[in-house]
This record gives sequence, C-alpha cells and structure tokens, in this order.
Amino acid sequence: MSTRLPISPTRKPLRVGLAILAVLMLCIFLWKMIFDPPSHGYAYLLWLMGTLCCLIIIMLDLFVAARKQLIAKALQEKDLNSLSYALNFGWMGSWKLNLLSSEVTLSKEFMTLLGEEPKETSMVFSTYMQRFVPPDTHGKLKEMLILAMENRHNPDFEASFDHPIRRRNGSIAHIFVRAKIMNENEGFGIARDITDLKTAETELALKEKRFRLLAEYSDDIISEHKPNSEFVYISPSVKKILGYAPEEIEGRTVLEFLHPEDIHKFAPTSQYLDAFNTRDNLIVRYRMRTRQGTYTWLESIVKPIKENGKVTGVISTSRDITERKIYEDEVKQNKELLRTVIDSTPDWIFIKDNDFKFRLVNQGFANALNKSPEDFIGKSDIEVGFPEEAVMGNKEMGIHGFHEDDAQVLQTGKSKMVIEESYILNGRRITMSVVKVPVLDADKKKVTGILGYAHD
Repeated sequence: MSTRLPISPTRKPLRVGLAILAVLMLCIFLWKMIFDPPSHGYAYLLWLMGTLCCLIIIMLDLFVAARKQLIAKALQEKDLNSLSYALNFGWMGSWKLNLLSSEVTLSKEFMTLLGEEPKETSMVFSTYMQRFVPPDTHGKLKEMLILAMENRHNPDFEASFDHPIRRRNGSIAHIFVRAKIMNENEGFGIARDITDLKTAETELALKEKRFRLLAEYSDDIISEHKPNSEFVYISPSVKKILGYAPEEIEGRTVLEFLHPEDIHKFAPTSQYLDAFNTRDNLIVRYRMRTRQGTYTWLESIVKPIKENGKVTGVISTSRDITERKIYEDEVKQNKELLRTVIDSTPDWIFIKDNDFKFRLVNQGFANALNKSPEDFIGKSDIEVGFPEEAVMGNKEMGIHGFHEDDAQVLQTGKSKMVIEESYILNGRRITMSVVKVPVLDADKKKVTGILGYAHD
C-alpha cells in the first residue's frame, strides 16, 4: 500500500511560480539572443544564471519532497510490520469483502490462522467456505452475507459471530469475527483465534453437565448457598428426602427450615463462616423441617467458594442420617444404661487392651483405689498403684502375678478363673476371686482385650 506525501498549500503555488518564472526568463533569453542581442556579454550570463537558479530551486524542492515521502513510506511500512506482528502475536487477521462481486480478500495474518502460507489472498466467498468452513456452518455464513448485503447502505451496520474453520492440516479451530460496512461496495472485518476459549467452554459445559447429572441422580442433596445461607441451587433429590420441590426452597435461607435448637450452627453471626479461614470444609449435623412439618436429621459437608481469599458462597452435600441418629442415640442410651449397671455394683469390673492398659473400669474399682474411673484409662496396673510383685509376680516370695493370667487369656482366647488373688493394696491385704474373659473383634476372630470381674 502506497501513500502520497501531503503537499503544503503554499508549496505548490511557489513551485509553479518558480517554473513559470524560469520558463519566462529562458524565453526572454532566447528571444534576446535571436532578435535583440545585448551589447555586453554579461547580460547573457545574468539571464542564464537567473534561469538556472529557478530550476535549481525547483529541483531542490522536489528532492526534499521526495525524501520526505520516502521517509513517510518507510515509517508506514514499519507501522504496518508492527501491526502485522501484533496481529500474528494476538492470533488475529483481517479481511475485506467486495459486496458486489462477493470476493473476499484475506490478509496474510488471516491466512496464517487458516494454516496456509502467509500471503494476502483473494477468492470468491463460496470458495472460502468450501475450503475452510465445515459444511454444517455454511448456512450460518450465508445468512451473515445476506444480512450484510441488505445493510450495505447502512454505514453504522456491524456484526459479530464465531464459527469453526478447517485448517490445512485438517484440524478444526474456532475464530471470532467482527465485521463492519465501510461503504455500499465494501465490508471490512477482523478475525481472532478463540480455539483455546472454545475448548475451555466445551470442557466447562461438560463439567456442568456431569455436575447436573450427579446432582439429579444422587440420593444426597447437593446445594449452593450465598454467605447468608440463601439457597442458590438445590438438587431434585430434596423432593425425596424433605418433600419440597427445588423451586420451593431456592431463594430462601436455610434458617427458615432449621430446628430452633440448630439455628446457631448456621446463623451468619456464628463461627461457621469464620472457620473456613483455617479449614477447607465443615461437617455439620442438624435437623431440617420437612414439608409434612416433621424434622429430619441431615449431615452436611460444607465447602467454601472463595474469591481473593473471601468466602463468596458455599457448596453443601447433605445426607439423611435420621436412622443412623436414632441408632446412635440408642447406642448412647444403652451405653449409659450399661455404665449405670456396672457402676452400681461394689465388685470390680474392668477392660484392658492387648498392651495391658485399662480401657474401662467401674466406679467400684476406682473407689477401691481412691481414684476416678478416668484416672485409669490408658494406664497399666503398676501405674495406677498395684504393687509390682502382685502384677509381675515374684517366685522367690511365692507370689503369682496376675499379669501372667492376663497374657494367657490374650494368647489362648480362653476364659480363666482365679479362685484367690491376694495382694496388699493401700496398706491392707485384699483377696479377690477373679474371672477374666477374652474380648473379641467384630468378626469374633481376634482377641483385642480382656474383660475382668473381681469379687472381694
């Protein structure tokens, strides 16, 4: 592309005037030479020098103008090269469309996007589609061409769209095109490679689809909340567990459905949001009101959504644990009942693990040693105050240590009864009748401890 140097509004008349003056002086000089020769030779020289001065001034002016034009052209080429580099670097290219002939001219940068040799190329629009556009997109481009033709007289008309292209190596890429009508005969546009963006969008759409499938077919309730606990989304499984349709809950807060005794676990003023500063998730158990007015126990794993270190929302996965909670309450109640029973007898009841450490003692055993039951947990017989010879035995003194009996029960898995087990404790001799029974694991295959019962 060439550009002419703008001519100064005063330079052109000056140049023309000097040319006319030089021609006039030359004509006078020739006329004088032929028809009226001067009497002195200096006159010839003066006329000739004047003519030459005018010609020299004109030539110098033309030289300066030409040099400036060359400099301007060099700067323009530099700018064009910079623009071309910027387009290539940004994976962009330009094109022009002749609205009369439907001929499209693709810049060398555009050709690079197509995987072709980087040189400006012109072709009919239909040829462009056949070579570079997948068939299922032809209809879309034809519609855009018709729309441009219909708006060819509208200089404000602009359009933008994206479409796939087929590169020379057969791979499929995506470009975003922005077009504008320049005049009634020509349109111009810029194309940008958005393949990476399209790939990311496709992957995101696939992940969203998988999430929706997971949410819709999971038995757990999956929900998204604002920091104030308002439901943004809740999965359809809420219908099965709580009886509500998703639209009945979305837009409302968790606090509206909680049991009054559990509201403090989710209130914005509570510590549950602050806890996310040190933890990646929270596990919360609470009761939620069903559509029938009853309450169901839920256990939720709550994970924060953070932006710039600030919690902007939470994702929650909730499971119905009503039956488990009932079972746990029953177990707890039975455990408390059992504890009451074993603490009500003055006999000693205890459980030891494989390392001969106490896991449980009743109140009667603890009272005998002036301790609390908690003082025994994790300690051995010697550590809680039994004499070492009574525990480990002493053959020279004829003392049989009860540690040996414990070891026998653990090794054989068989119960053992000791009729008399005597030792001095807290300054007085105590004689006990002891029964020791192996404690088995859930599969009843491995001995995990000893259950003992001692009667004074």
